[in-house]
Amino acid sequence: MIKLLKEKITLLCTFQCLAISFIFAQAPQYGLKFNGYNYEPEMRTGLDLSPKGHLTFPNGFSMSFDVKFDFNEIHSYGYVFRICDEKERTIDFVFGEKNVSFSSTINDIVFSSLLPDINLKLEEWVKIKVDIDVDNEKLKFKIGNTVKEWKNLHGLRDFKKVDIVFGKNNYPKTQAVDVPTMTIKNLKIDNLSGNPLYFWKLAKYVPDGVYDEVEHQFAQCENPNWVLTSNTTWNKEITFTCERYPYIAFNQDHNVVAIADQNYFYTYSLSDRQLRKQVVTNGFSYPRYANQMLYNSSDSSYYVYNLVKEEDGREFTSFDSVKGAWGYTTAHNHFSDYWHHNKYLSKENKKLYVIGGYGHHKYKEGTFVYDIDKELWTKKSFKGDTIEPRYLSGLGKIADDKLLLFGGYGSKTGNQEISPQHYYDAFEIDVKSMTSKKLWTLEAPEENFVVSNSIVVDTANNCFYAL
Repeated sequence: MIKLLKEKITLLCTFQCLAISFIFAQAPQYGLKFNGYNYEPEMRTGLDLSPKGHLTFPNGFSMSFDVKFDFNEIHSYGYVFRICDEKERTIDFVFGEKNVSFSSTINDIVFSSLLPDINLKLEEWVKIKVDIDVDNEKLKFKIGNTVKEWKNLHGLRDFKKVDIVFGKNNYPKTQAVDVPTMTIKNLKIDNLSGNPLYFWKLAKYVPDGVYDEVEHQFAQCENPNWVLTSNTTWNKEITFTCERYPYIAFNQDHNVVAIADQNYFYTYSLSDRQLRKQVVTNGFSYPRYANQMLYNSSDSSYYVYNLVKEEDGREFTSFDSVKGAWGYTTAHNHFSDYWHHNKYLSKENKKLYVIGGYGHHKYKEGTFVYDIDKELWTKKSFKGDTIEPRYLSGLGKIADDKLLLFGGYGSKTGNQEISPQHYYDAFEIDVKSMTSKKLWTLEAPEENFVVSNSIVVDTANNCFYAL
């Protein structure tokens, strides 16, 4: 036998969901996300609506789109769009860290406002609209419900032929490399009567750009991040090496993935993409095969536990981030007796619920409950519809202390040697009353499957997502 001393960890970030026939999901997200301030200038995103020559609007036009600015990026600043006439005069919309500004070199127009003043909330979609009325020499800008209008702009007559670029601009005399981290979609250009001229939904695309759905006008895109693609493919976030059998948990308060081994406590921030490493001064005295760690937002603590046979003792301890040490653990060499179980930590009553599992040729039923305040493990059973012994199920939160359990693998008796099977049933579980209610059973598919340990329940659309 060859014993591996190190284990390579690769974090993959995705919103991808496997399609299951009985799940009715919301419409897929789409749009174009721009690489901004935290990328090198040559890697920033630009969308040129007129790569083969000027767009022509004899009487003017109205351009609108939806935009969402990323709150995670510090010092985000740059051009949302730049409209240039044949004389290379510009109309610009710029996003700053605390304010937005709309300006033009015509008559030195400037409109600037702080984000709270226009009720612009980061990470929420807002509609932007700009009207260029060439004949009447009027310019109007609308962001959300805020409207600003300018009249008698004689230079506006030159904006019958324009170039329009979002983000990074490579035109020699109007070049701009400052790009905010933003996402845009539903980019539309109408005539002033409201009739559509171009519409780039920013959903379907080709390798180097996207076509509009009215005139098949090509818009060229540099360094694109298509939202639709990011929702259907895995993307590697980071790779690093740690000891074997690491503990892994997600800290939802700070958007952090935590990884712990015998010597270090790692945290990887999904916000700033930084990996941090803390030396562990006191590690575990028992084997770490079970890989069970969780984050408790009630007290901002990380816990680990090891559920072995009752006569061998069970472990539950916390990590002191100030001292860099785990709490007291009893030395032993016992394997977990509850592999691939499901767990839920109740904030309200400060209890950990462990459901099902597998160990020593037995599929498990019932639930172990750990009372954090009393430091006590107890074994309980659900009242109501029977959940047959199983492991490899998926568990998701419907509401506080109300859960959805789906599928798994096990047997009616719990014995591995007696008719094990896949389960495709769904149960609603109330851990406060310790009751279970069977909702339905999916018809067995041609090819058997189990889902990942955690599922995401979408109560608004009456569905759930699973890998």
